[in-house]
Amino acid sequence: MSPKNQCRFAASAVAVVTLVGGTLVVVPSSAGAQEDQAAGGNEITLLGINDFHGRINAEGPSTVAFADTIQTLRSEYGEDSTALISSGDNIGASLFASSFEQDEPTIDVLNALGLETSAVGNHEFDRGIDDLGGRVSDSADWSHLAANVTVDGEQMQPYEVLDINGVKVGVIGAVTEETPALVSPTGIEGVEFSDPVDAVNEAAKDLKDGNEDNGEADVIVASYHEGAATGASLEAARDGGVFSKIVDETSADVSAIYTGHTHQTYTFEAPGPDGEDRPVIQTGSYASNIGRVTLTVDPETHDVTGYEQENVPVPSKADAANLSDPVVAEVKEIVDGTLQRAKVEGEKPVGAVSGDITTAHAGGKRDDRSSESALGNLVAEFMVDAVADRGGAQIGFMNPGGLRDELRNDPEGAEDNINKAEANGVLPFANTIVTMKMTGAQIKSVLEQQWQPDGSSRPFLALGTNDALTWTFDPTRERGDRITSVSFEGQPIDESESYSVVSQSFLAGGGDNFTEFAEASDKSDTGLIDSDTWMDYISENSPLEPDFSRRAIAAKDLPDTVAAGETASFTLSDLNLTSLGATKATKATVKLGEVELGTFDATSEVDESTFGAGAFAAPLDGKVDIDVEIPADAPAGAQILTVELDNGTVVSIPVTVGAGEDDGDDDTDAPGAGSLASLAPVFGSSVALLHVLGFEGANAEGSLEAQTIGS
Repeated sequence: MSPKNQCRFAASAVAVVTLVGGTLVVVPSSAGAQEDQAAGGNEITLLGINDFHGRINAEGPSTVAFADTIQTLRSEYGEDSTALISSGDNIGASLFASSFEQDEPTIDVLNALGLETSAVGNHEFDRGIDDLGGRVSDSADWSHLAANVTVDGEQMQPYEVLDINGVKVGVIGAVTEETPALVSPTGIEGVEFSDPVDAVNEAAKDLKDGNEDNGEADVIVASYHEGAATGASLEAARDGGVFSKIVDETSADVSAIYTGHTHQTYTFEAPGPDGEDRPVIQTGSYASNIGRVTLTVDPETHDVTGYEQENVPVPSKADAANLSDPVVAEVKEIVDGTLQRAKVEGEKPVGAVSGDITTAHAGGKRDDRSSESALGNLVAEFMVDAVADRGGAQIGFMNPGGLRDELRNDPEGAEDNINKAEANGVLPFANTIVTMKMTGAQIKSVLEQQWQPDGSSRPFLALGTNDALTWTFDPTRERGDRITSVSFEGQPIDESESYSVVSQSFLAGGGDNFTEFAEASDKSDTGLIDSDTWMDYISENSPLEPDFSRRAIAAKDLPDTVAAGETASFTLSDLNLTSLGATKATKATVKLGEVELGTFDATSEVDESTFGAGAFAAPLDGKVDIDVEIPADAPAGAQILTVELDNGTVVSIPVTVGAGEDDGDDDTDAPGAGSLASLAPVFGSSVALLHVLGFEGANAEGSLEAQTIGS
């Protein structure tokens, strides 16, 4: 284990800030050309973790089982030949048991397990650089590596050289360059983040330059807190973004690549710049796997002549844990004590929900950040409520990455089925609530920024908002022009008018690449901690009821002018939330004013034709094609065409009714007419606006296609 160090500046060619402080189902993979390991070669084994996120837990998986799995692997591959490393996010976004004690229990567990070194993750910066360099550094027995980070112009420790079975192994760490967009800007003043691959390559040069003063290594391993957006295949993961650069451009001197951040599980064999295959691995998240990489090293040349890699699953429970192992026993003692303290505090009731209120789900998993969710919208509503007596706010925003757990109706219908631990798990970061002023144009810009910059790990982040703010979008339009209408309380938003906005300090500072928030005026930090105020809100409004109406609707061929006696045709998509229990649209009723024009029944066909396959970051759930005849006697002039969906959503379309075929002013055949493209010039006017409102109990008959669009 590395000795504990304090923050220091190394007097070397590079100034350095050191921040230190059962049954296994195994599927190894190895390069075909490397399967024959050199006889007599030294074998060294790295055990890697990433995105532990304070998983102090009795099961699912168990922290004790996590420790037992590590110790079992150490025993199998030799303690002197094995080292435990991490690719970051050891702390932050943690379970209540760890978070309510500021992740000290997690640090204690990783100390007990002998974590040697770790790349920093973005969550290591959640409480700011001073906390990382002070409290965390003082408590941790491992070094924190960040080759691509400087603090006040001086580089953080880029690498650690470990002696493993007589082999000097240089571990280089780097963190996602997106970190400034992922943490509160006020906590990282003076901290700069550069390209992680370029920084790793520079550090690799130092480790191979023959200069003992800056450290030399026989073998180099890179540990990136950055990774692939998918673990399906190497080809699918290579999207031309940062992961492609990690795989293709990380120095050929690097023999193995550990990754993290994206919570994916994969073992890829990928050729480096020299054409030689090397292991590229990520373990998922939350202590679910241990990433084993075993390298065979020629004792004379120090060349890596073979490798194996695998993700070793951690059992859900610790029933088979070897408690005679002193390390496992120590971890159990830490976990038991922590869980007991957390139980007393966390089991205090907060309130109740009448139904599950969750994030968006996809593929059987929670946390689909590319889709709007019932929980995200509720949290935005909560923040508006929280500042009602502090000047008030008209619009609330919540980023999906800040929602780390869910409110579940378990036991169903219980008077107090949400406790403190569960409520805190939803908003674990202890951000403060911030109010600000933004123009209508700035609000539209925020909505456009849901499409993240090119190369981002997640291409789209769906904001949650209160029900006063709604919008339509067309994902096939050019970046910066995909939001086709915005409304506030059912009326067109005024680009020049100032609106009062509320969010938490992370988003208010421009986090998650929502940089427009940083340009807001009249910012005021209320001092309210979101997690604490959230618990008060749940208590005061129990039982909370899930709201499955949408704020955002995809639309195509939406008319701004309709002719009396003729047919209006358009398509609405993305009608349904994917939160658990969400009501699917099965019927729609179309009205002009108070006159019912028709009803539509649901089908469940998959359609990829409306916007094209893959046009959006997530499948668009639900679709309706509307073809209605406008009454011949419909009054000319401004009218409201509405589509009422029985899942709680109402789409309201202000239109101008013309006099029919004989009206020479009917220009529906003109270029751009009857399409969303024609809305752009009148953004903010009283016509050509589609907005979405909450609606209860629409009863209708006809046909609505509940479909999935995209891929």
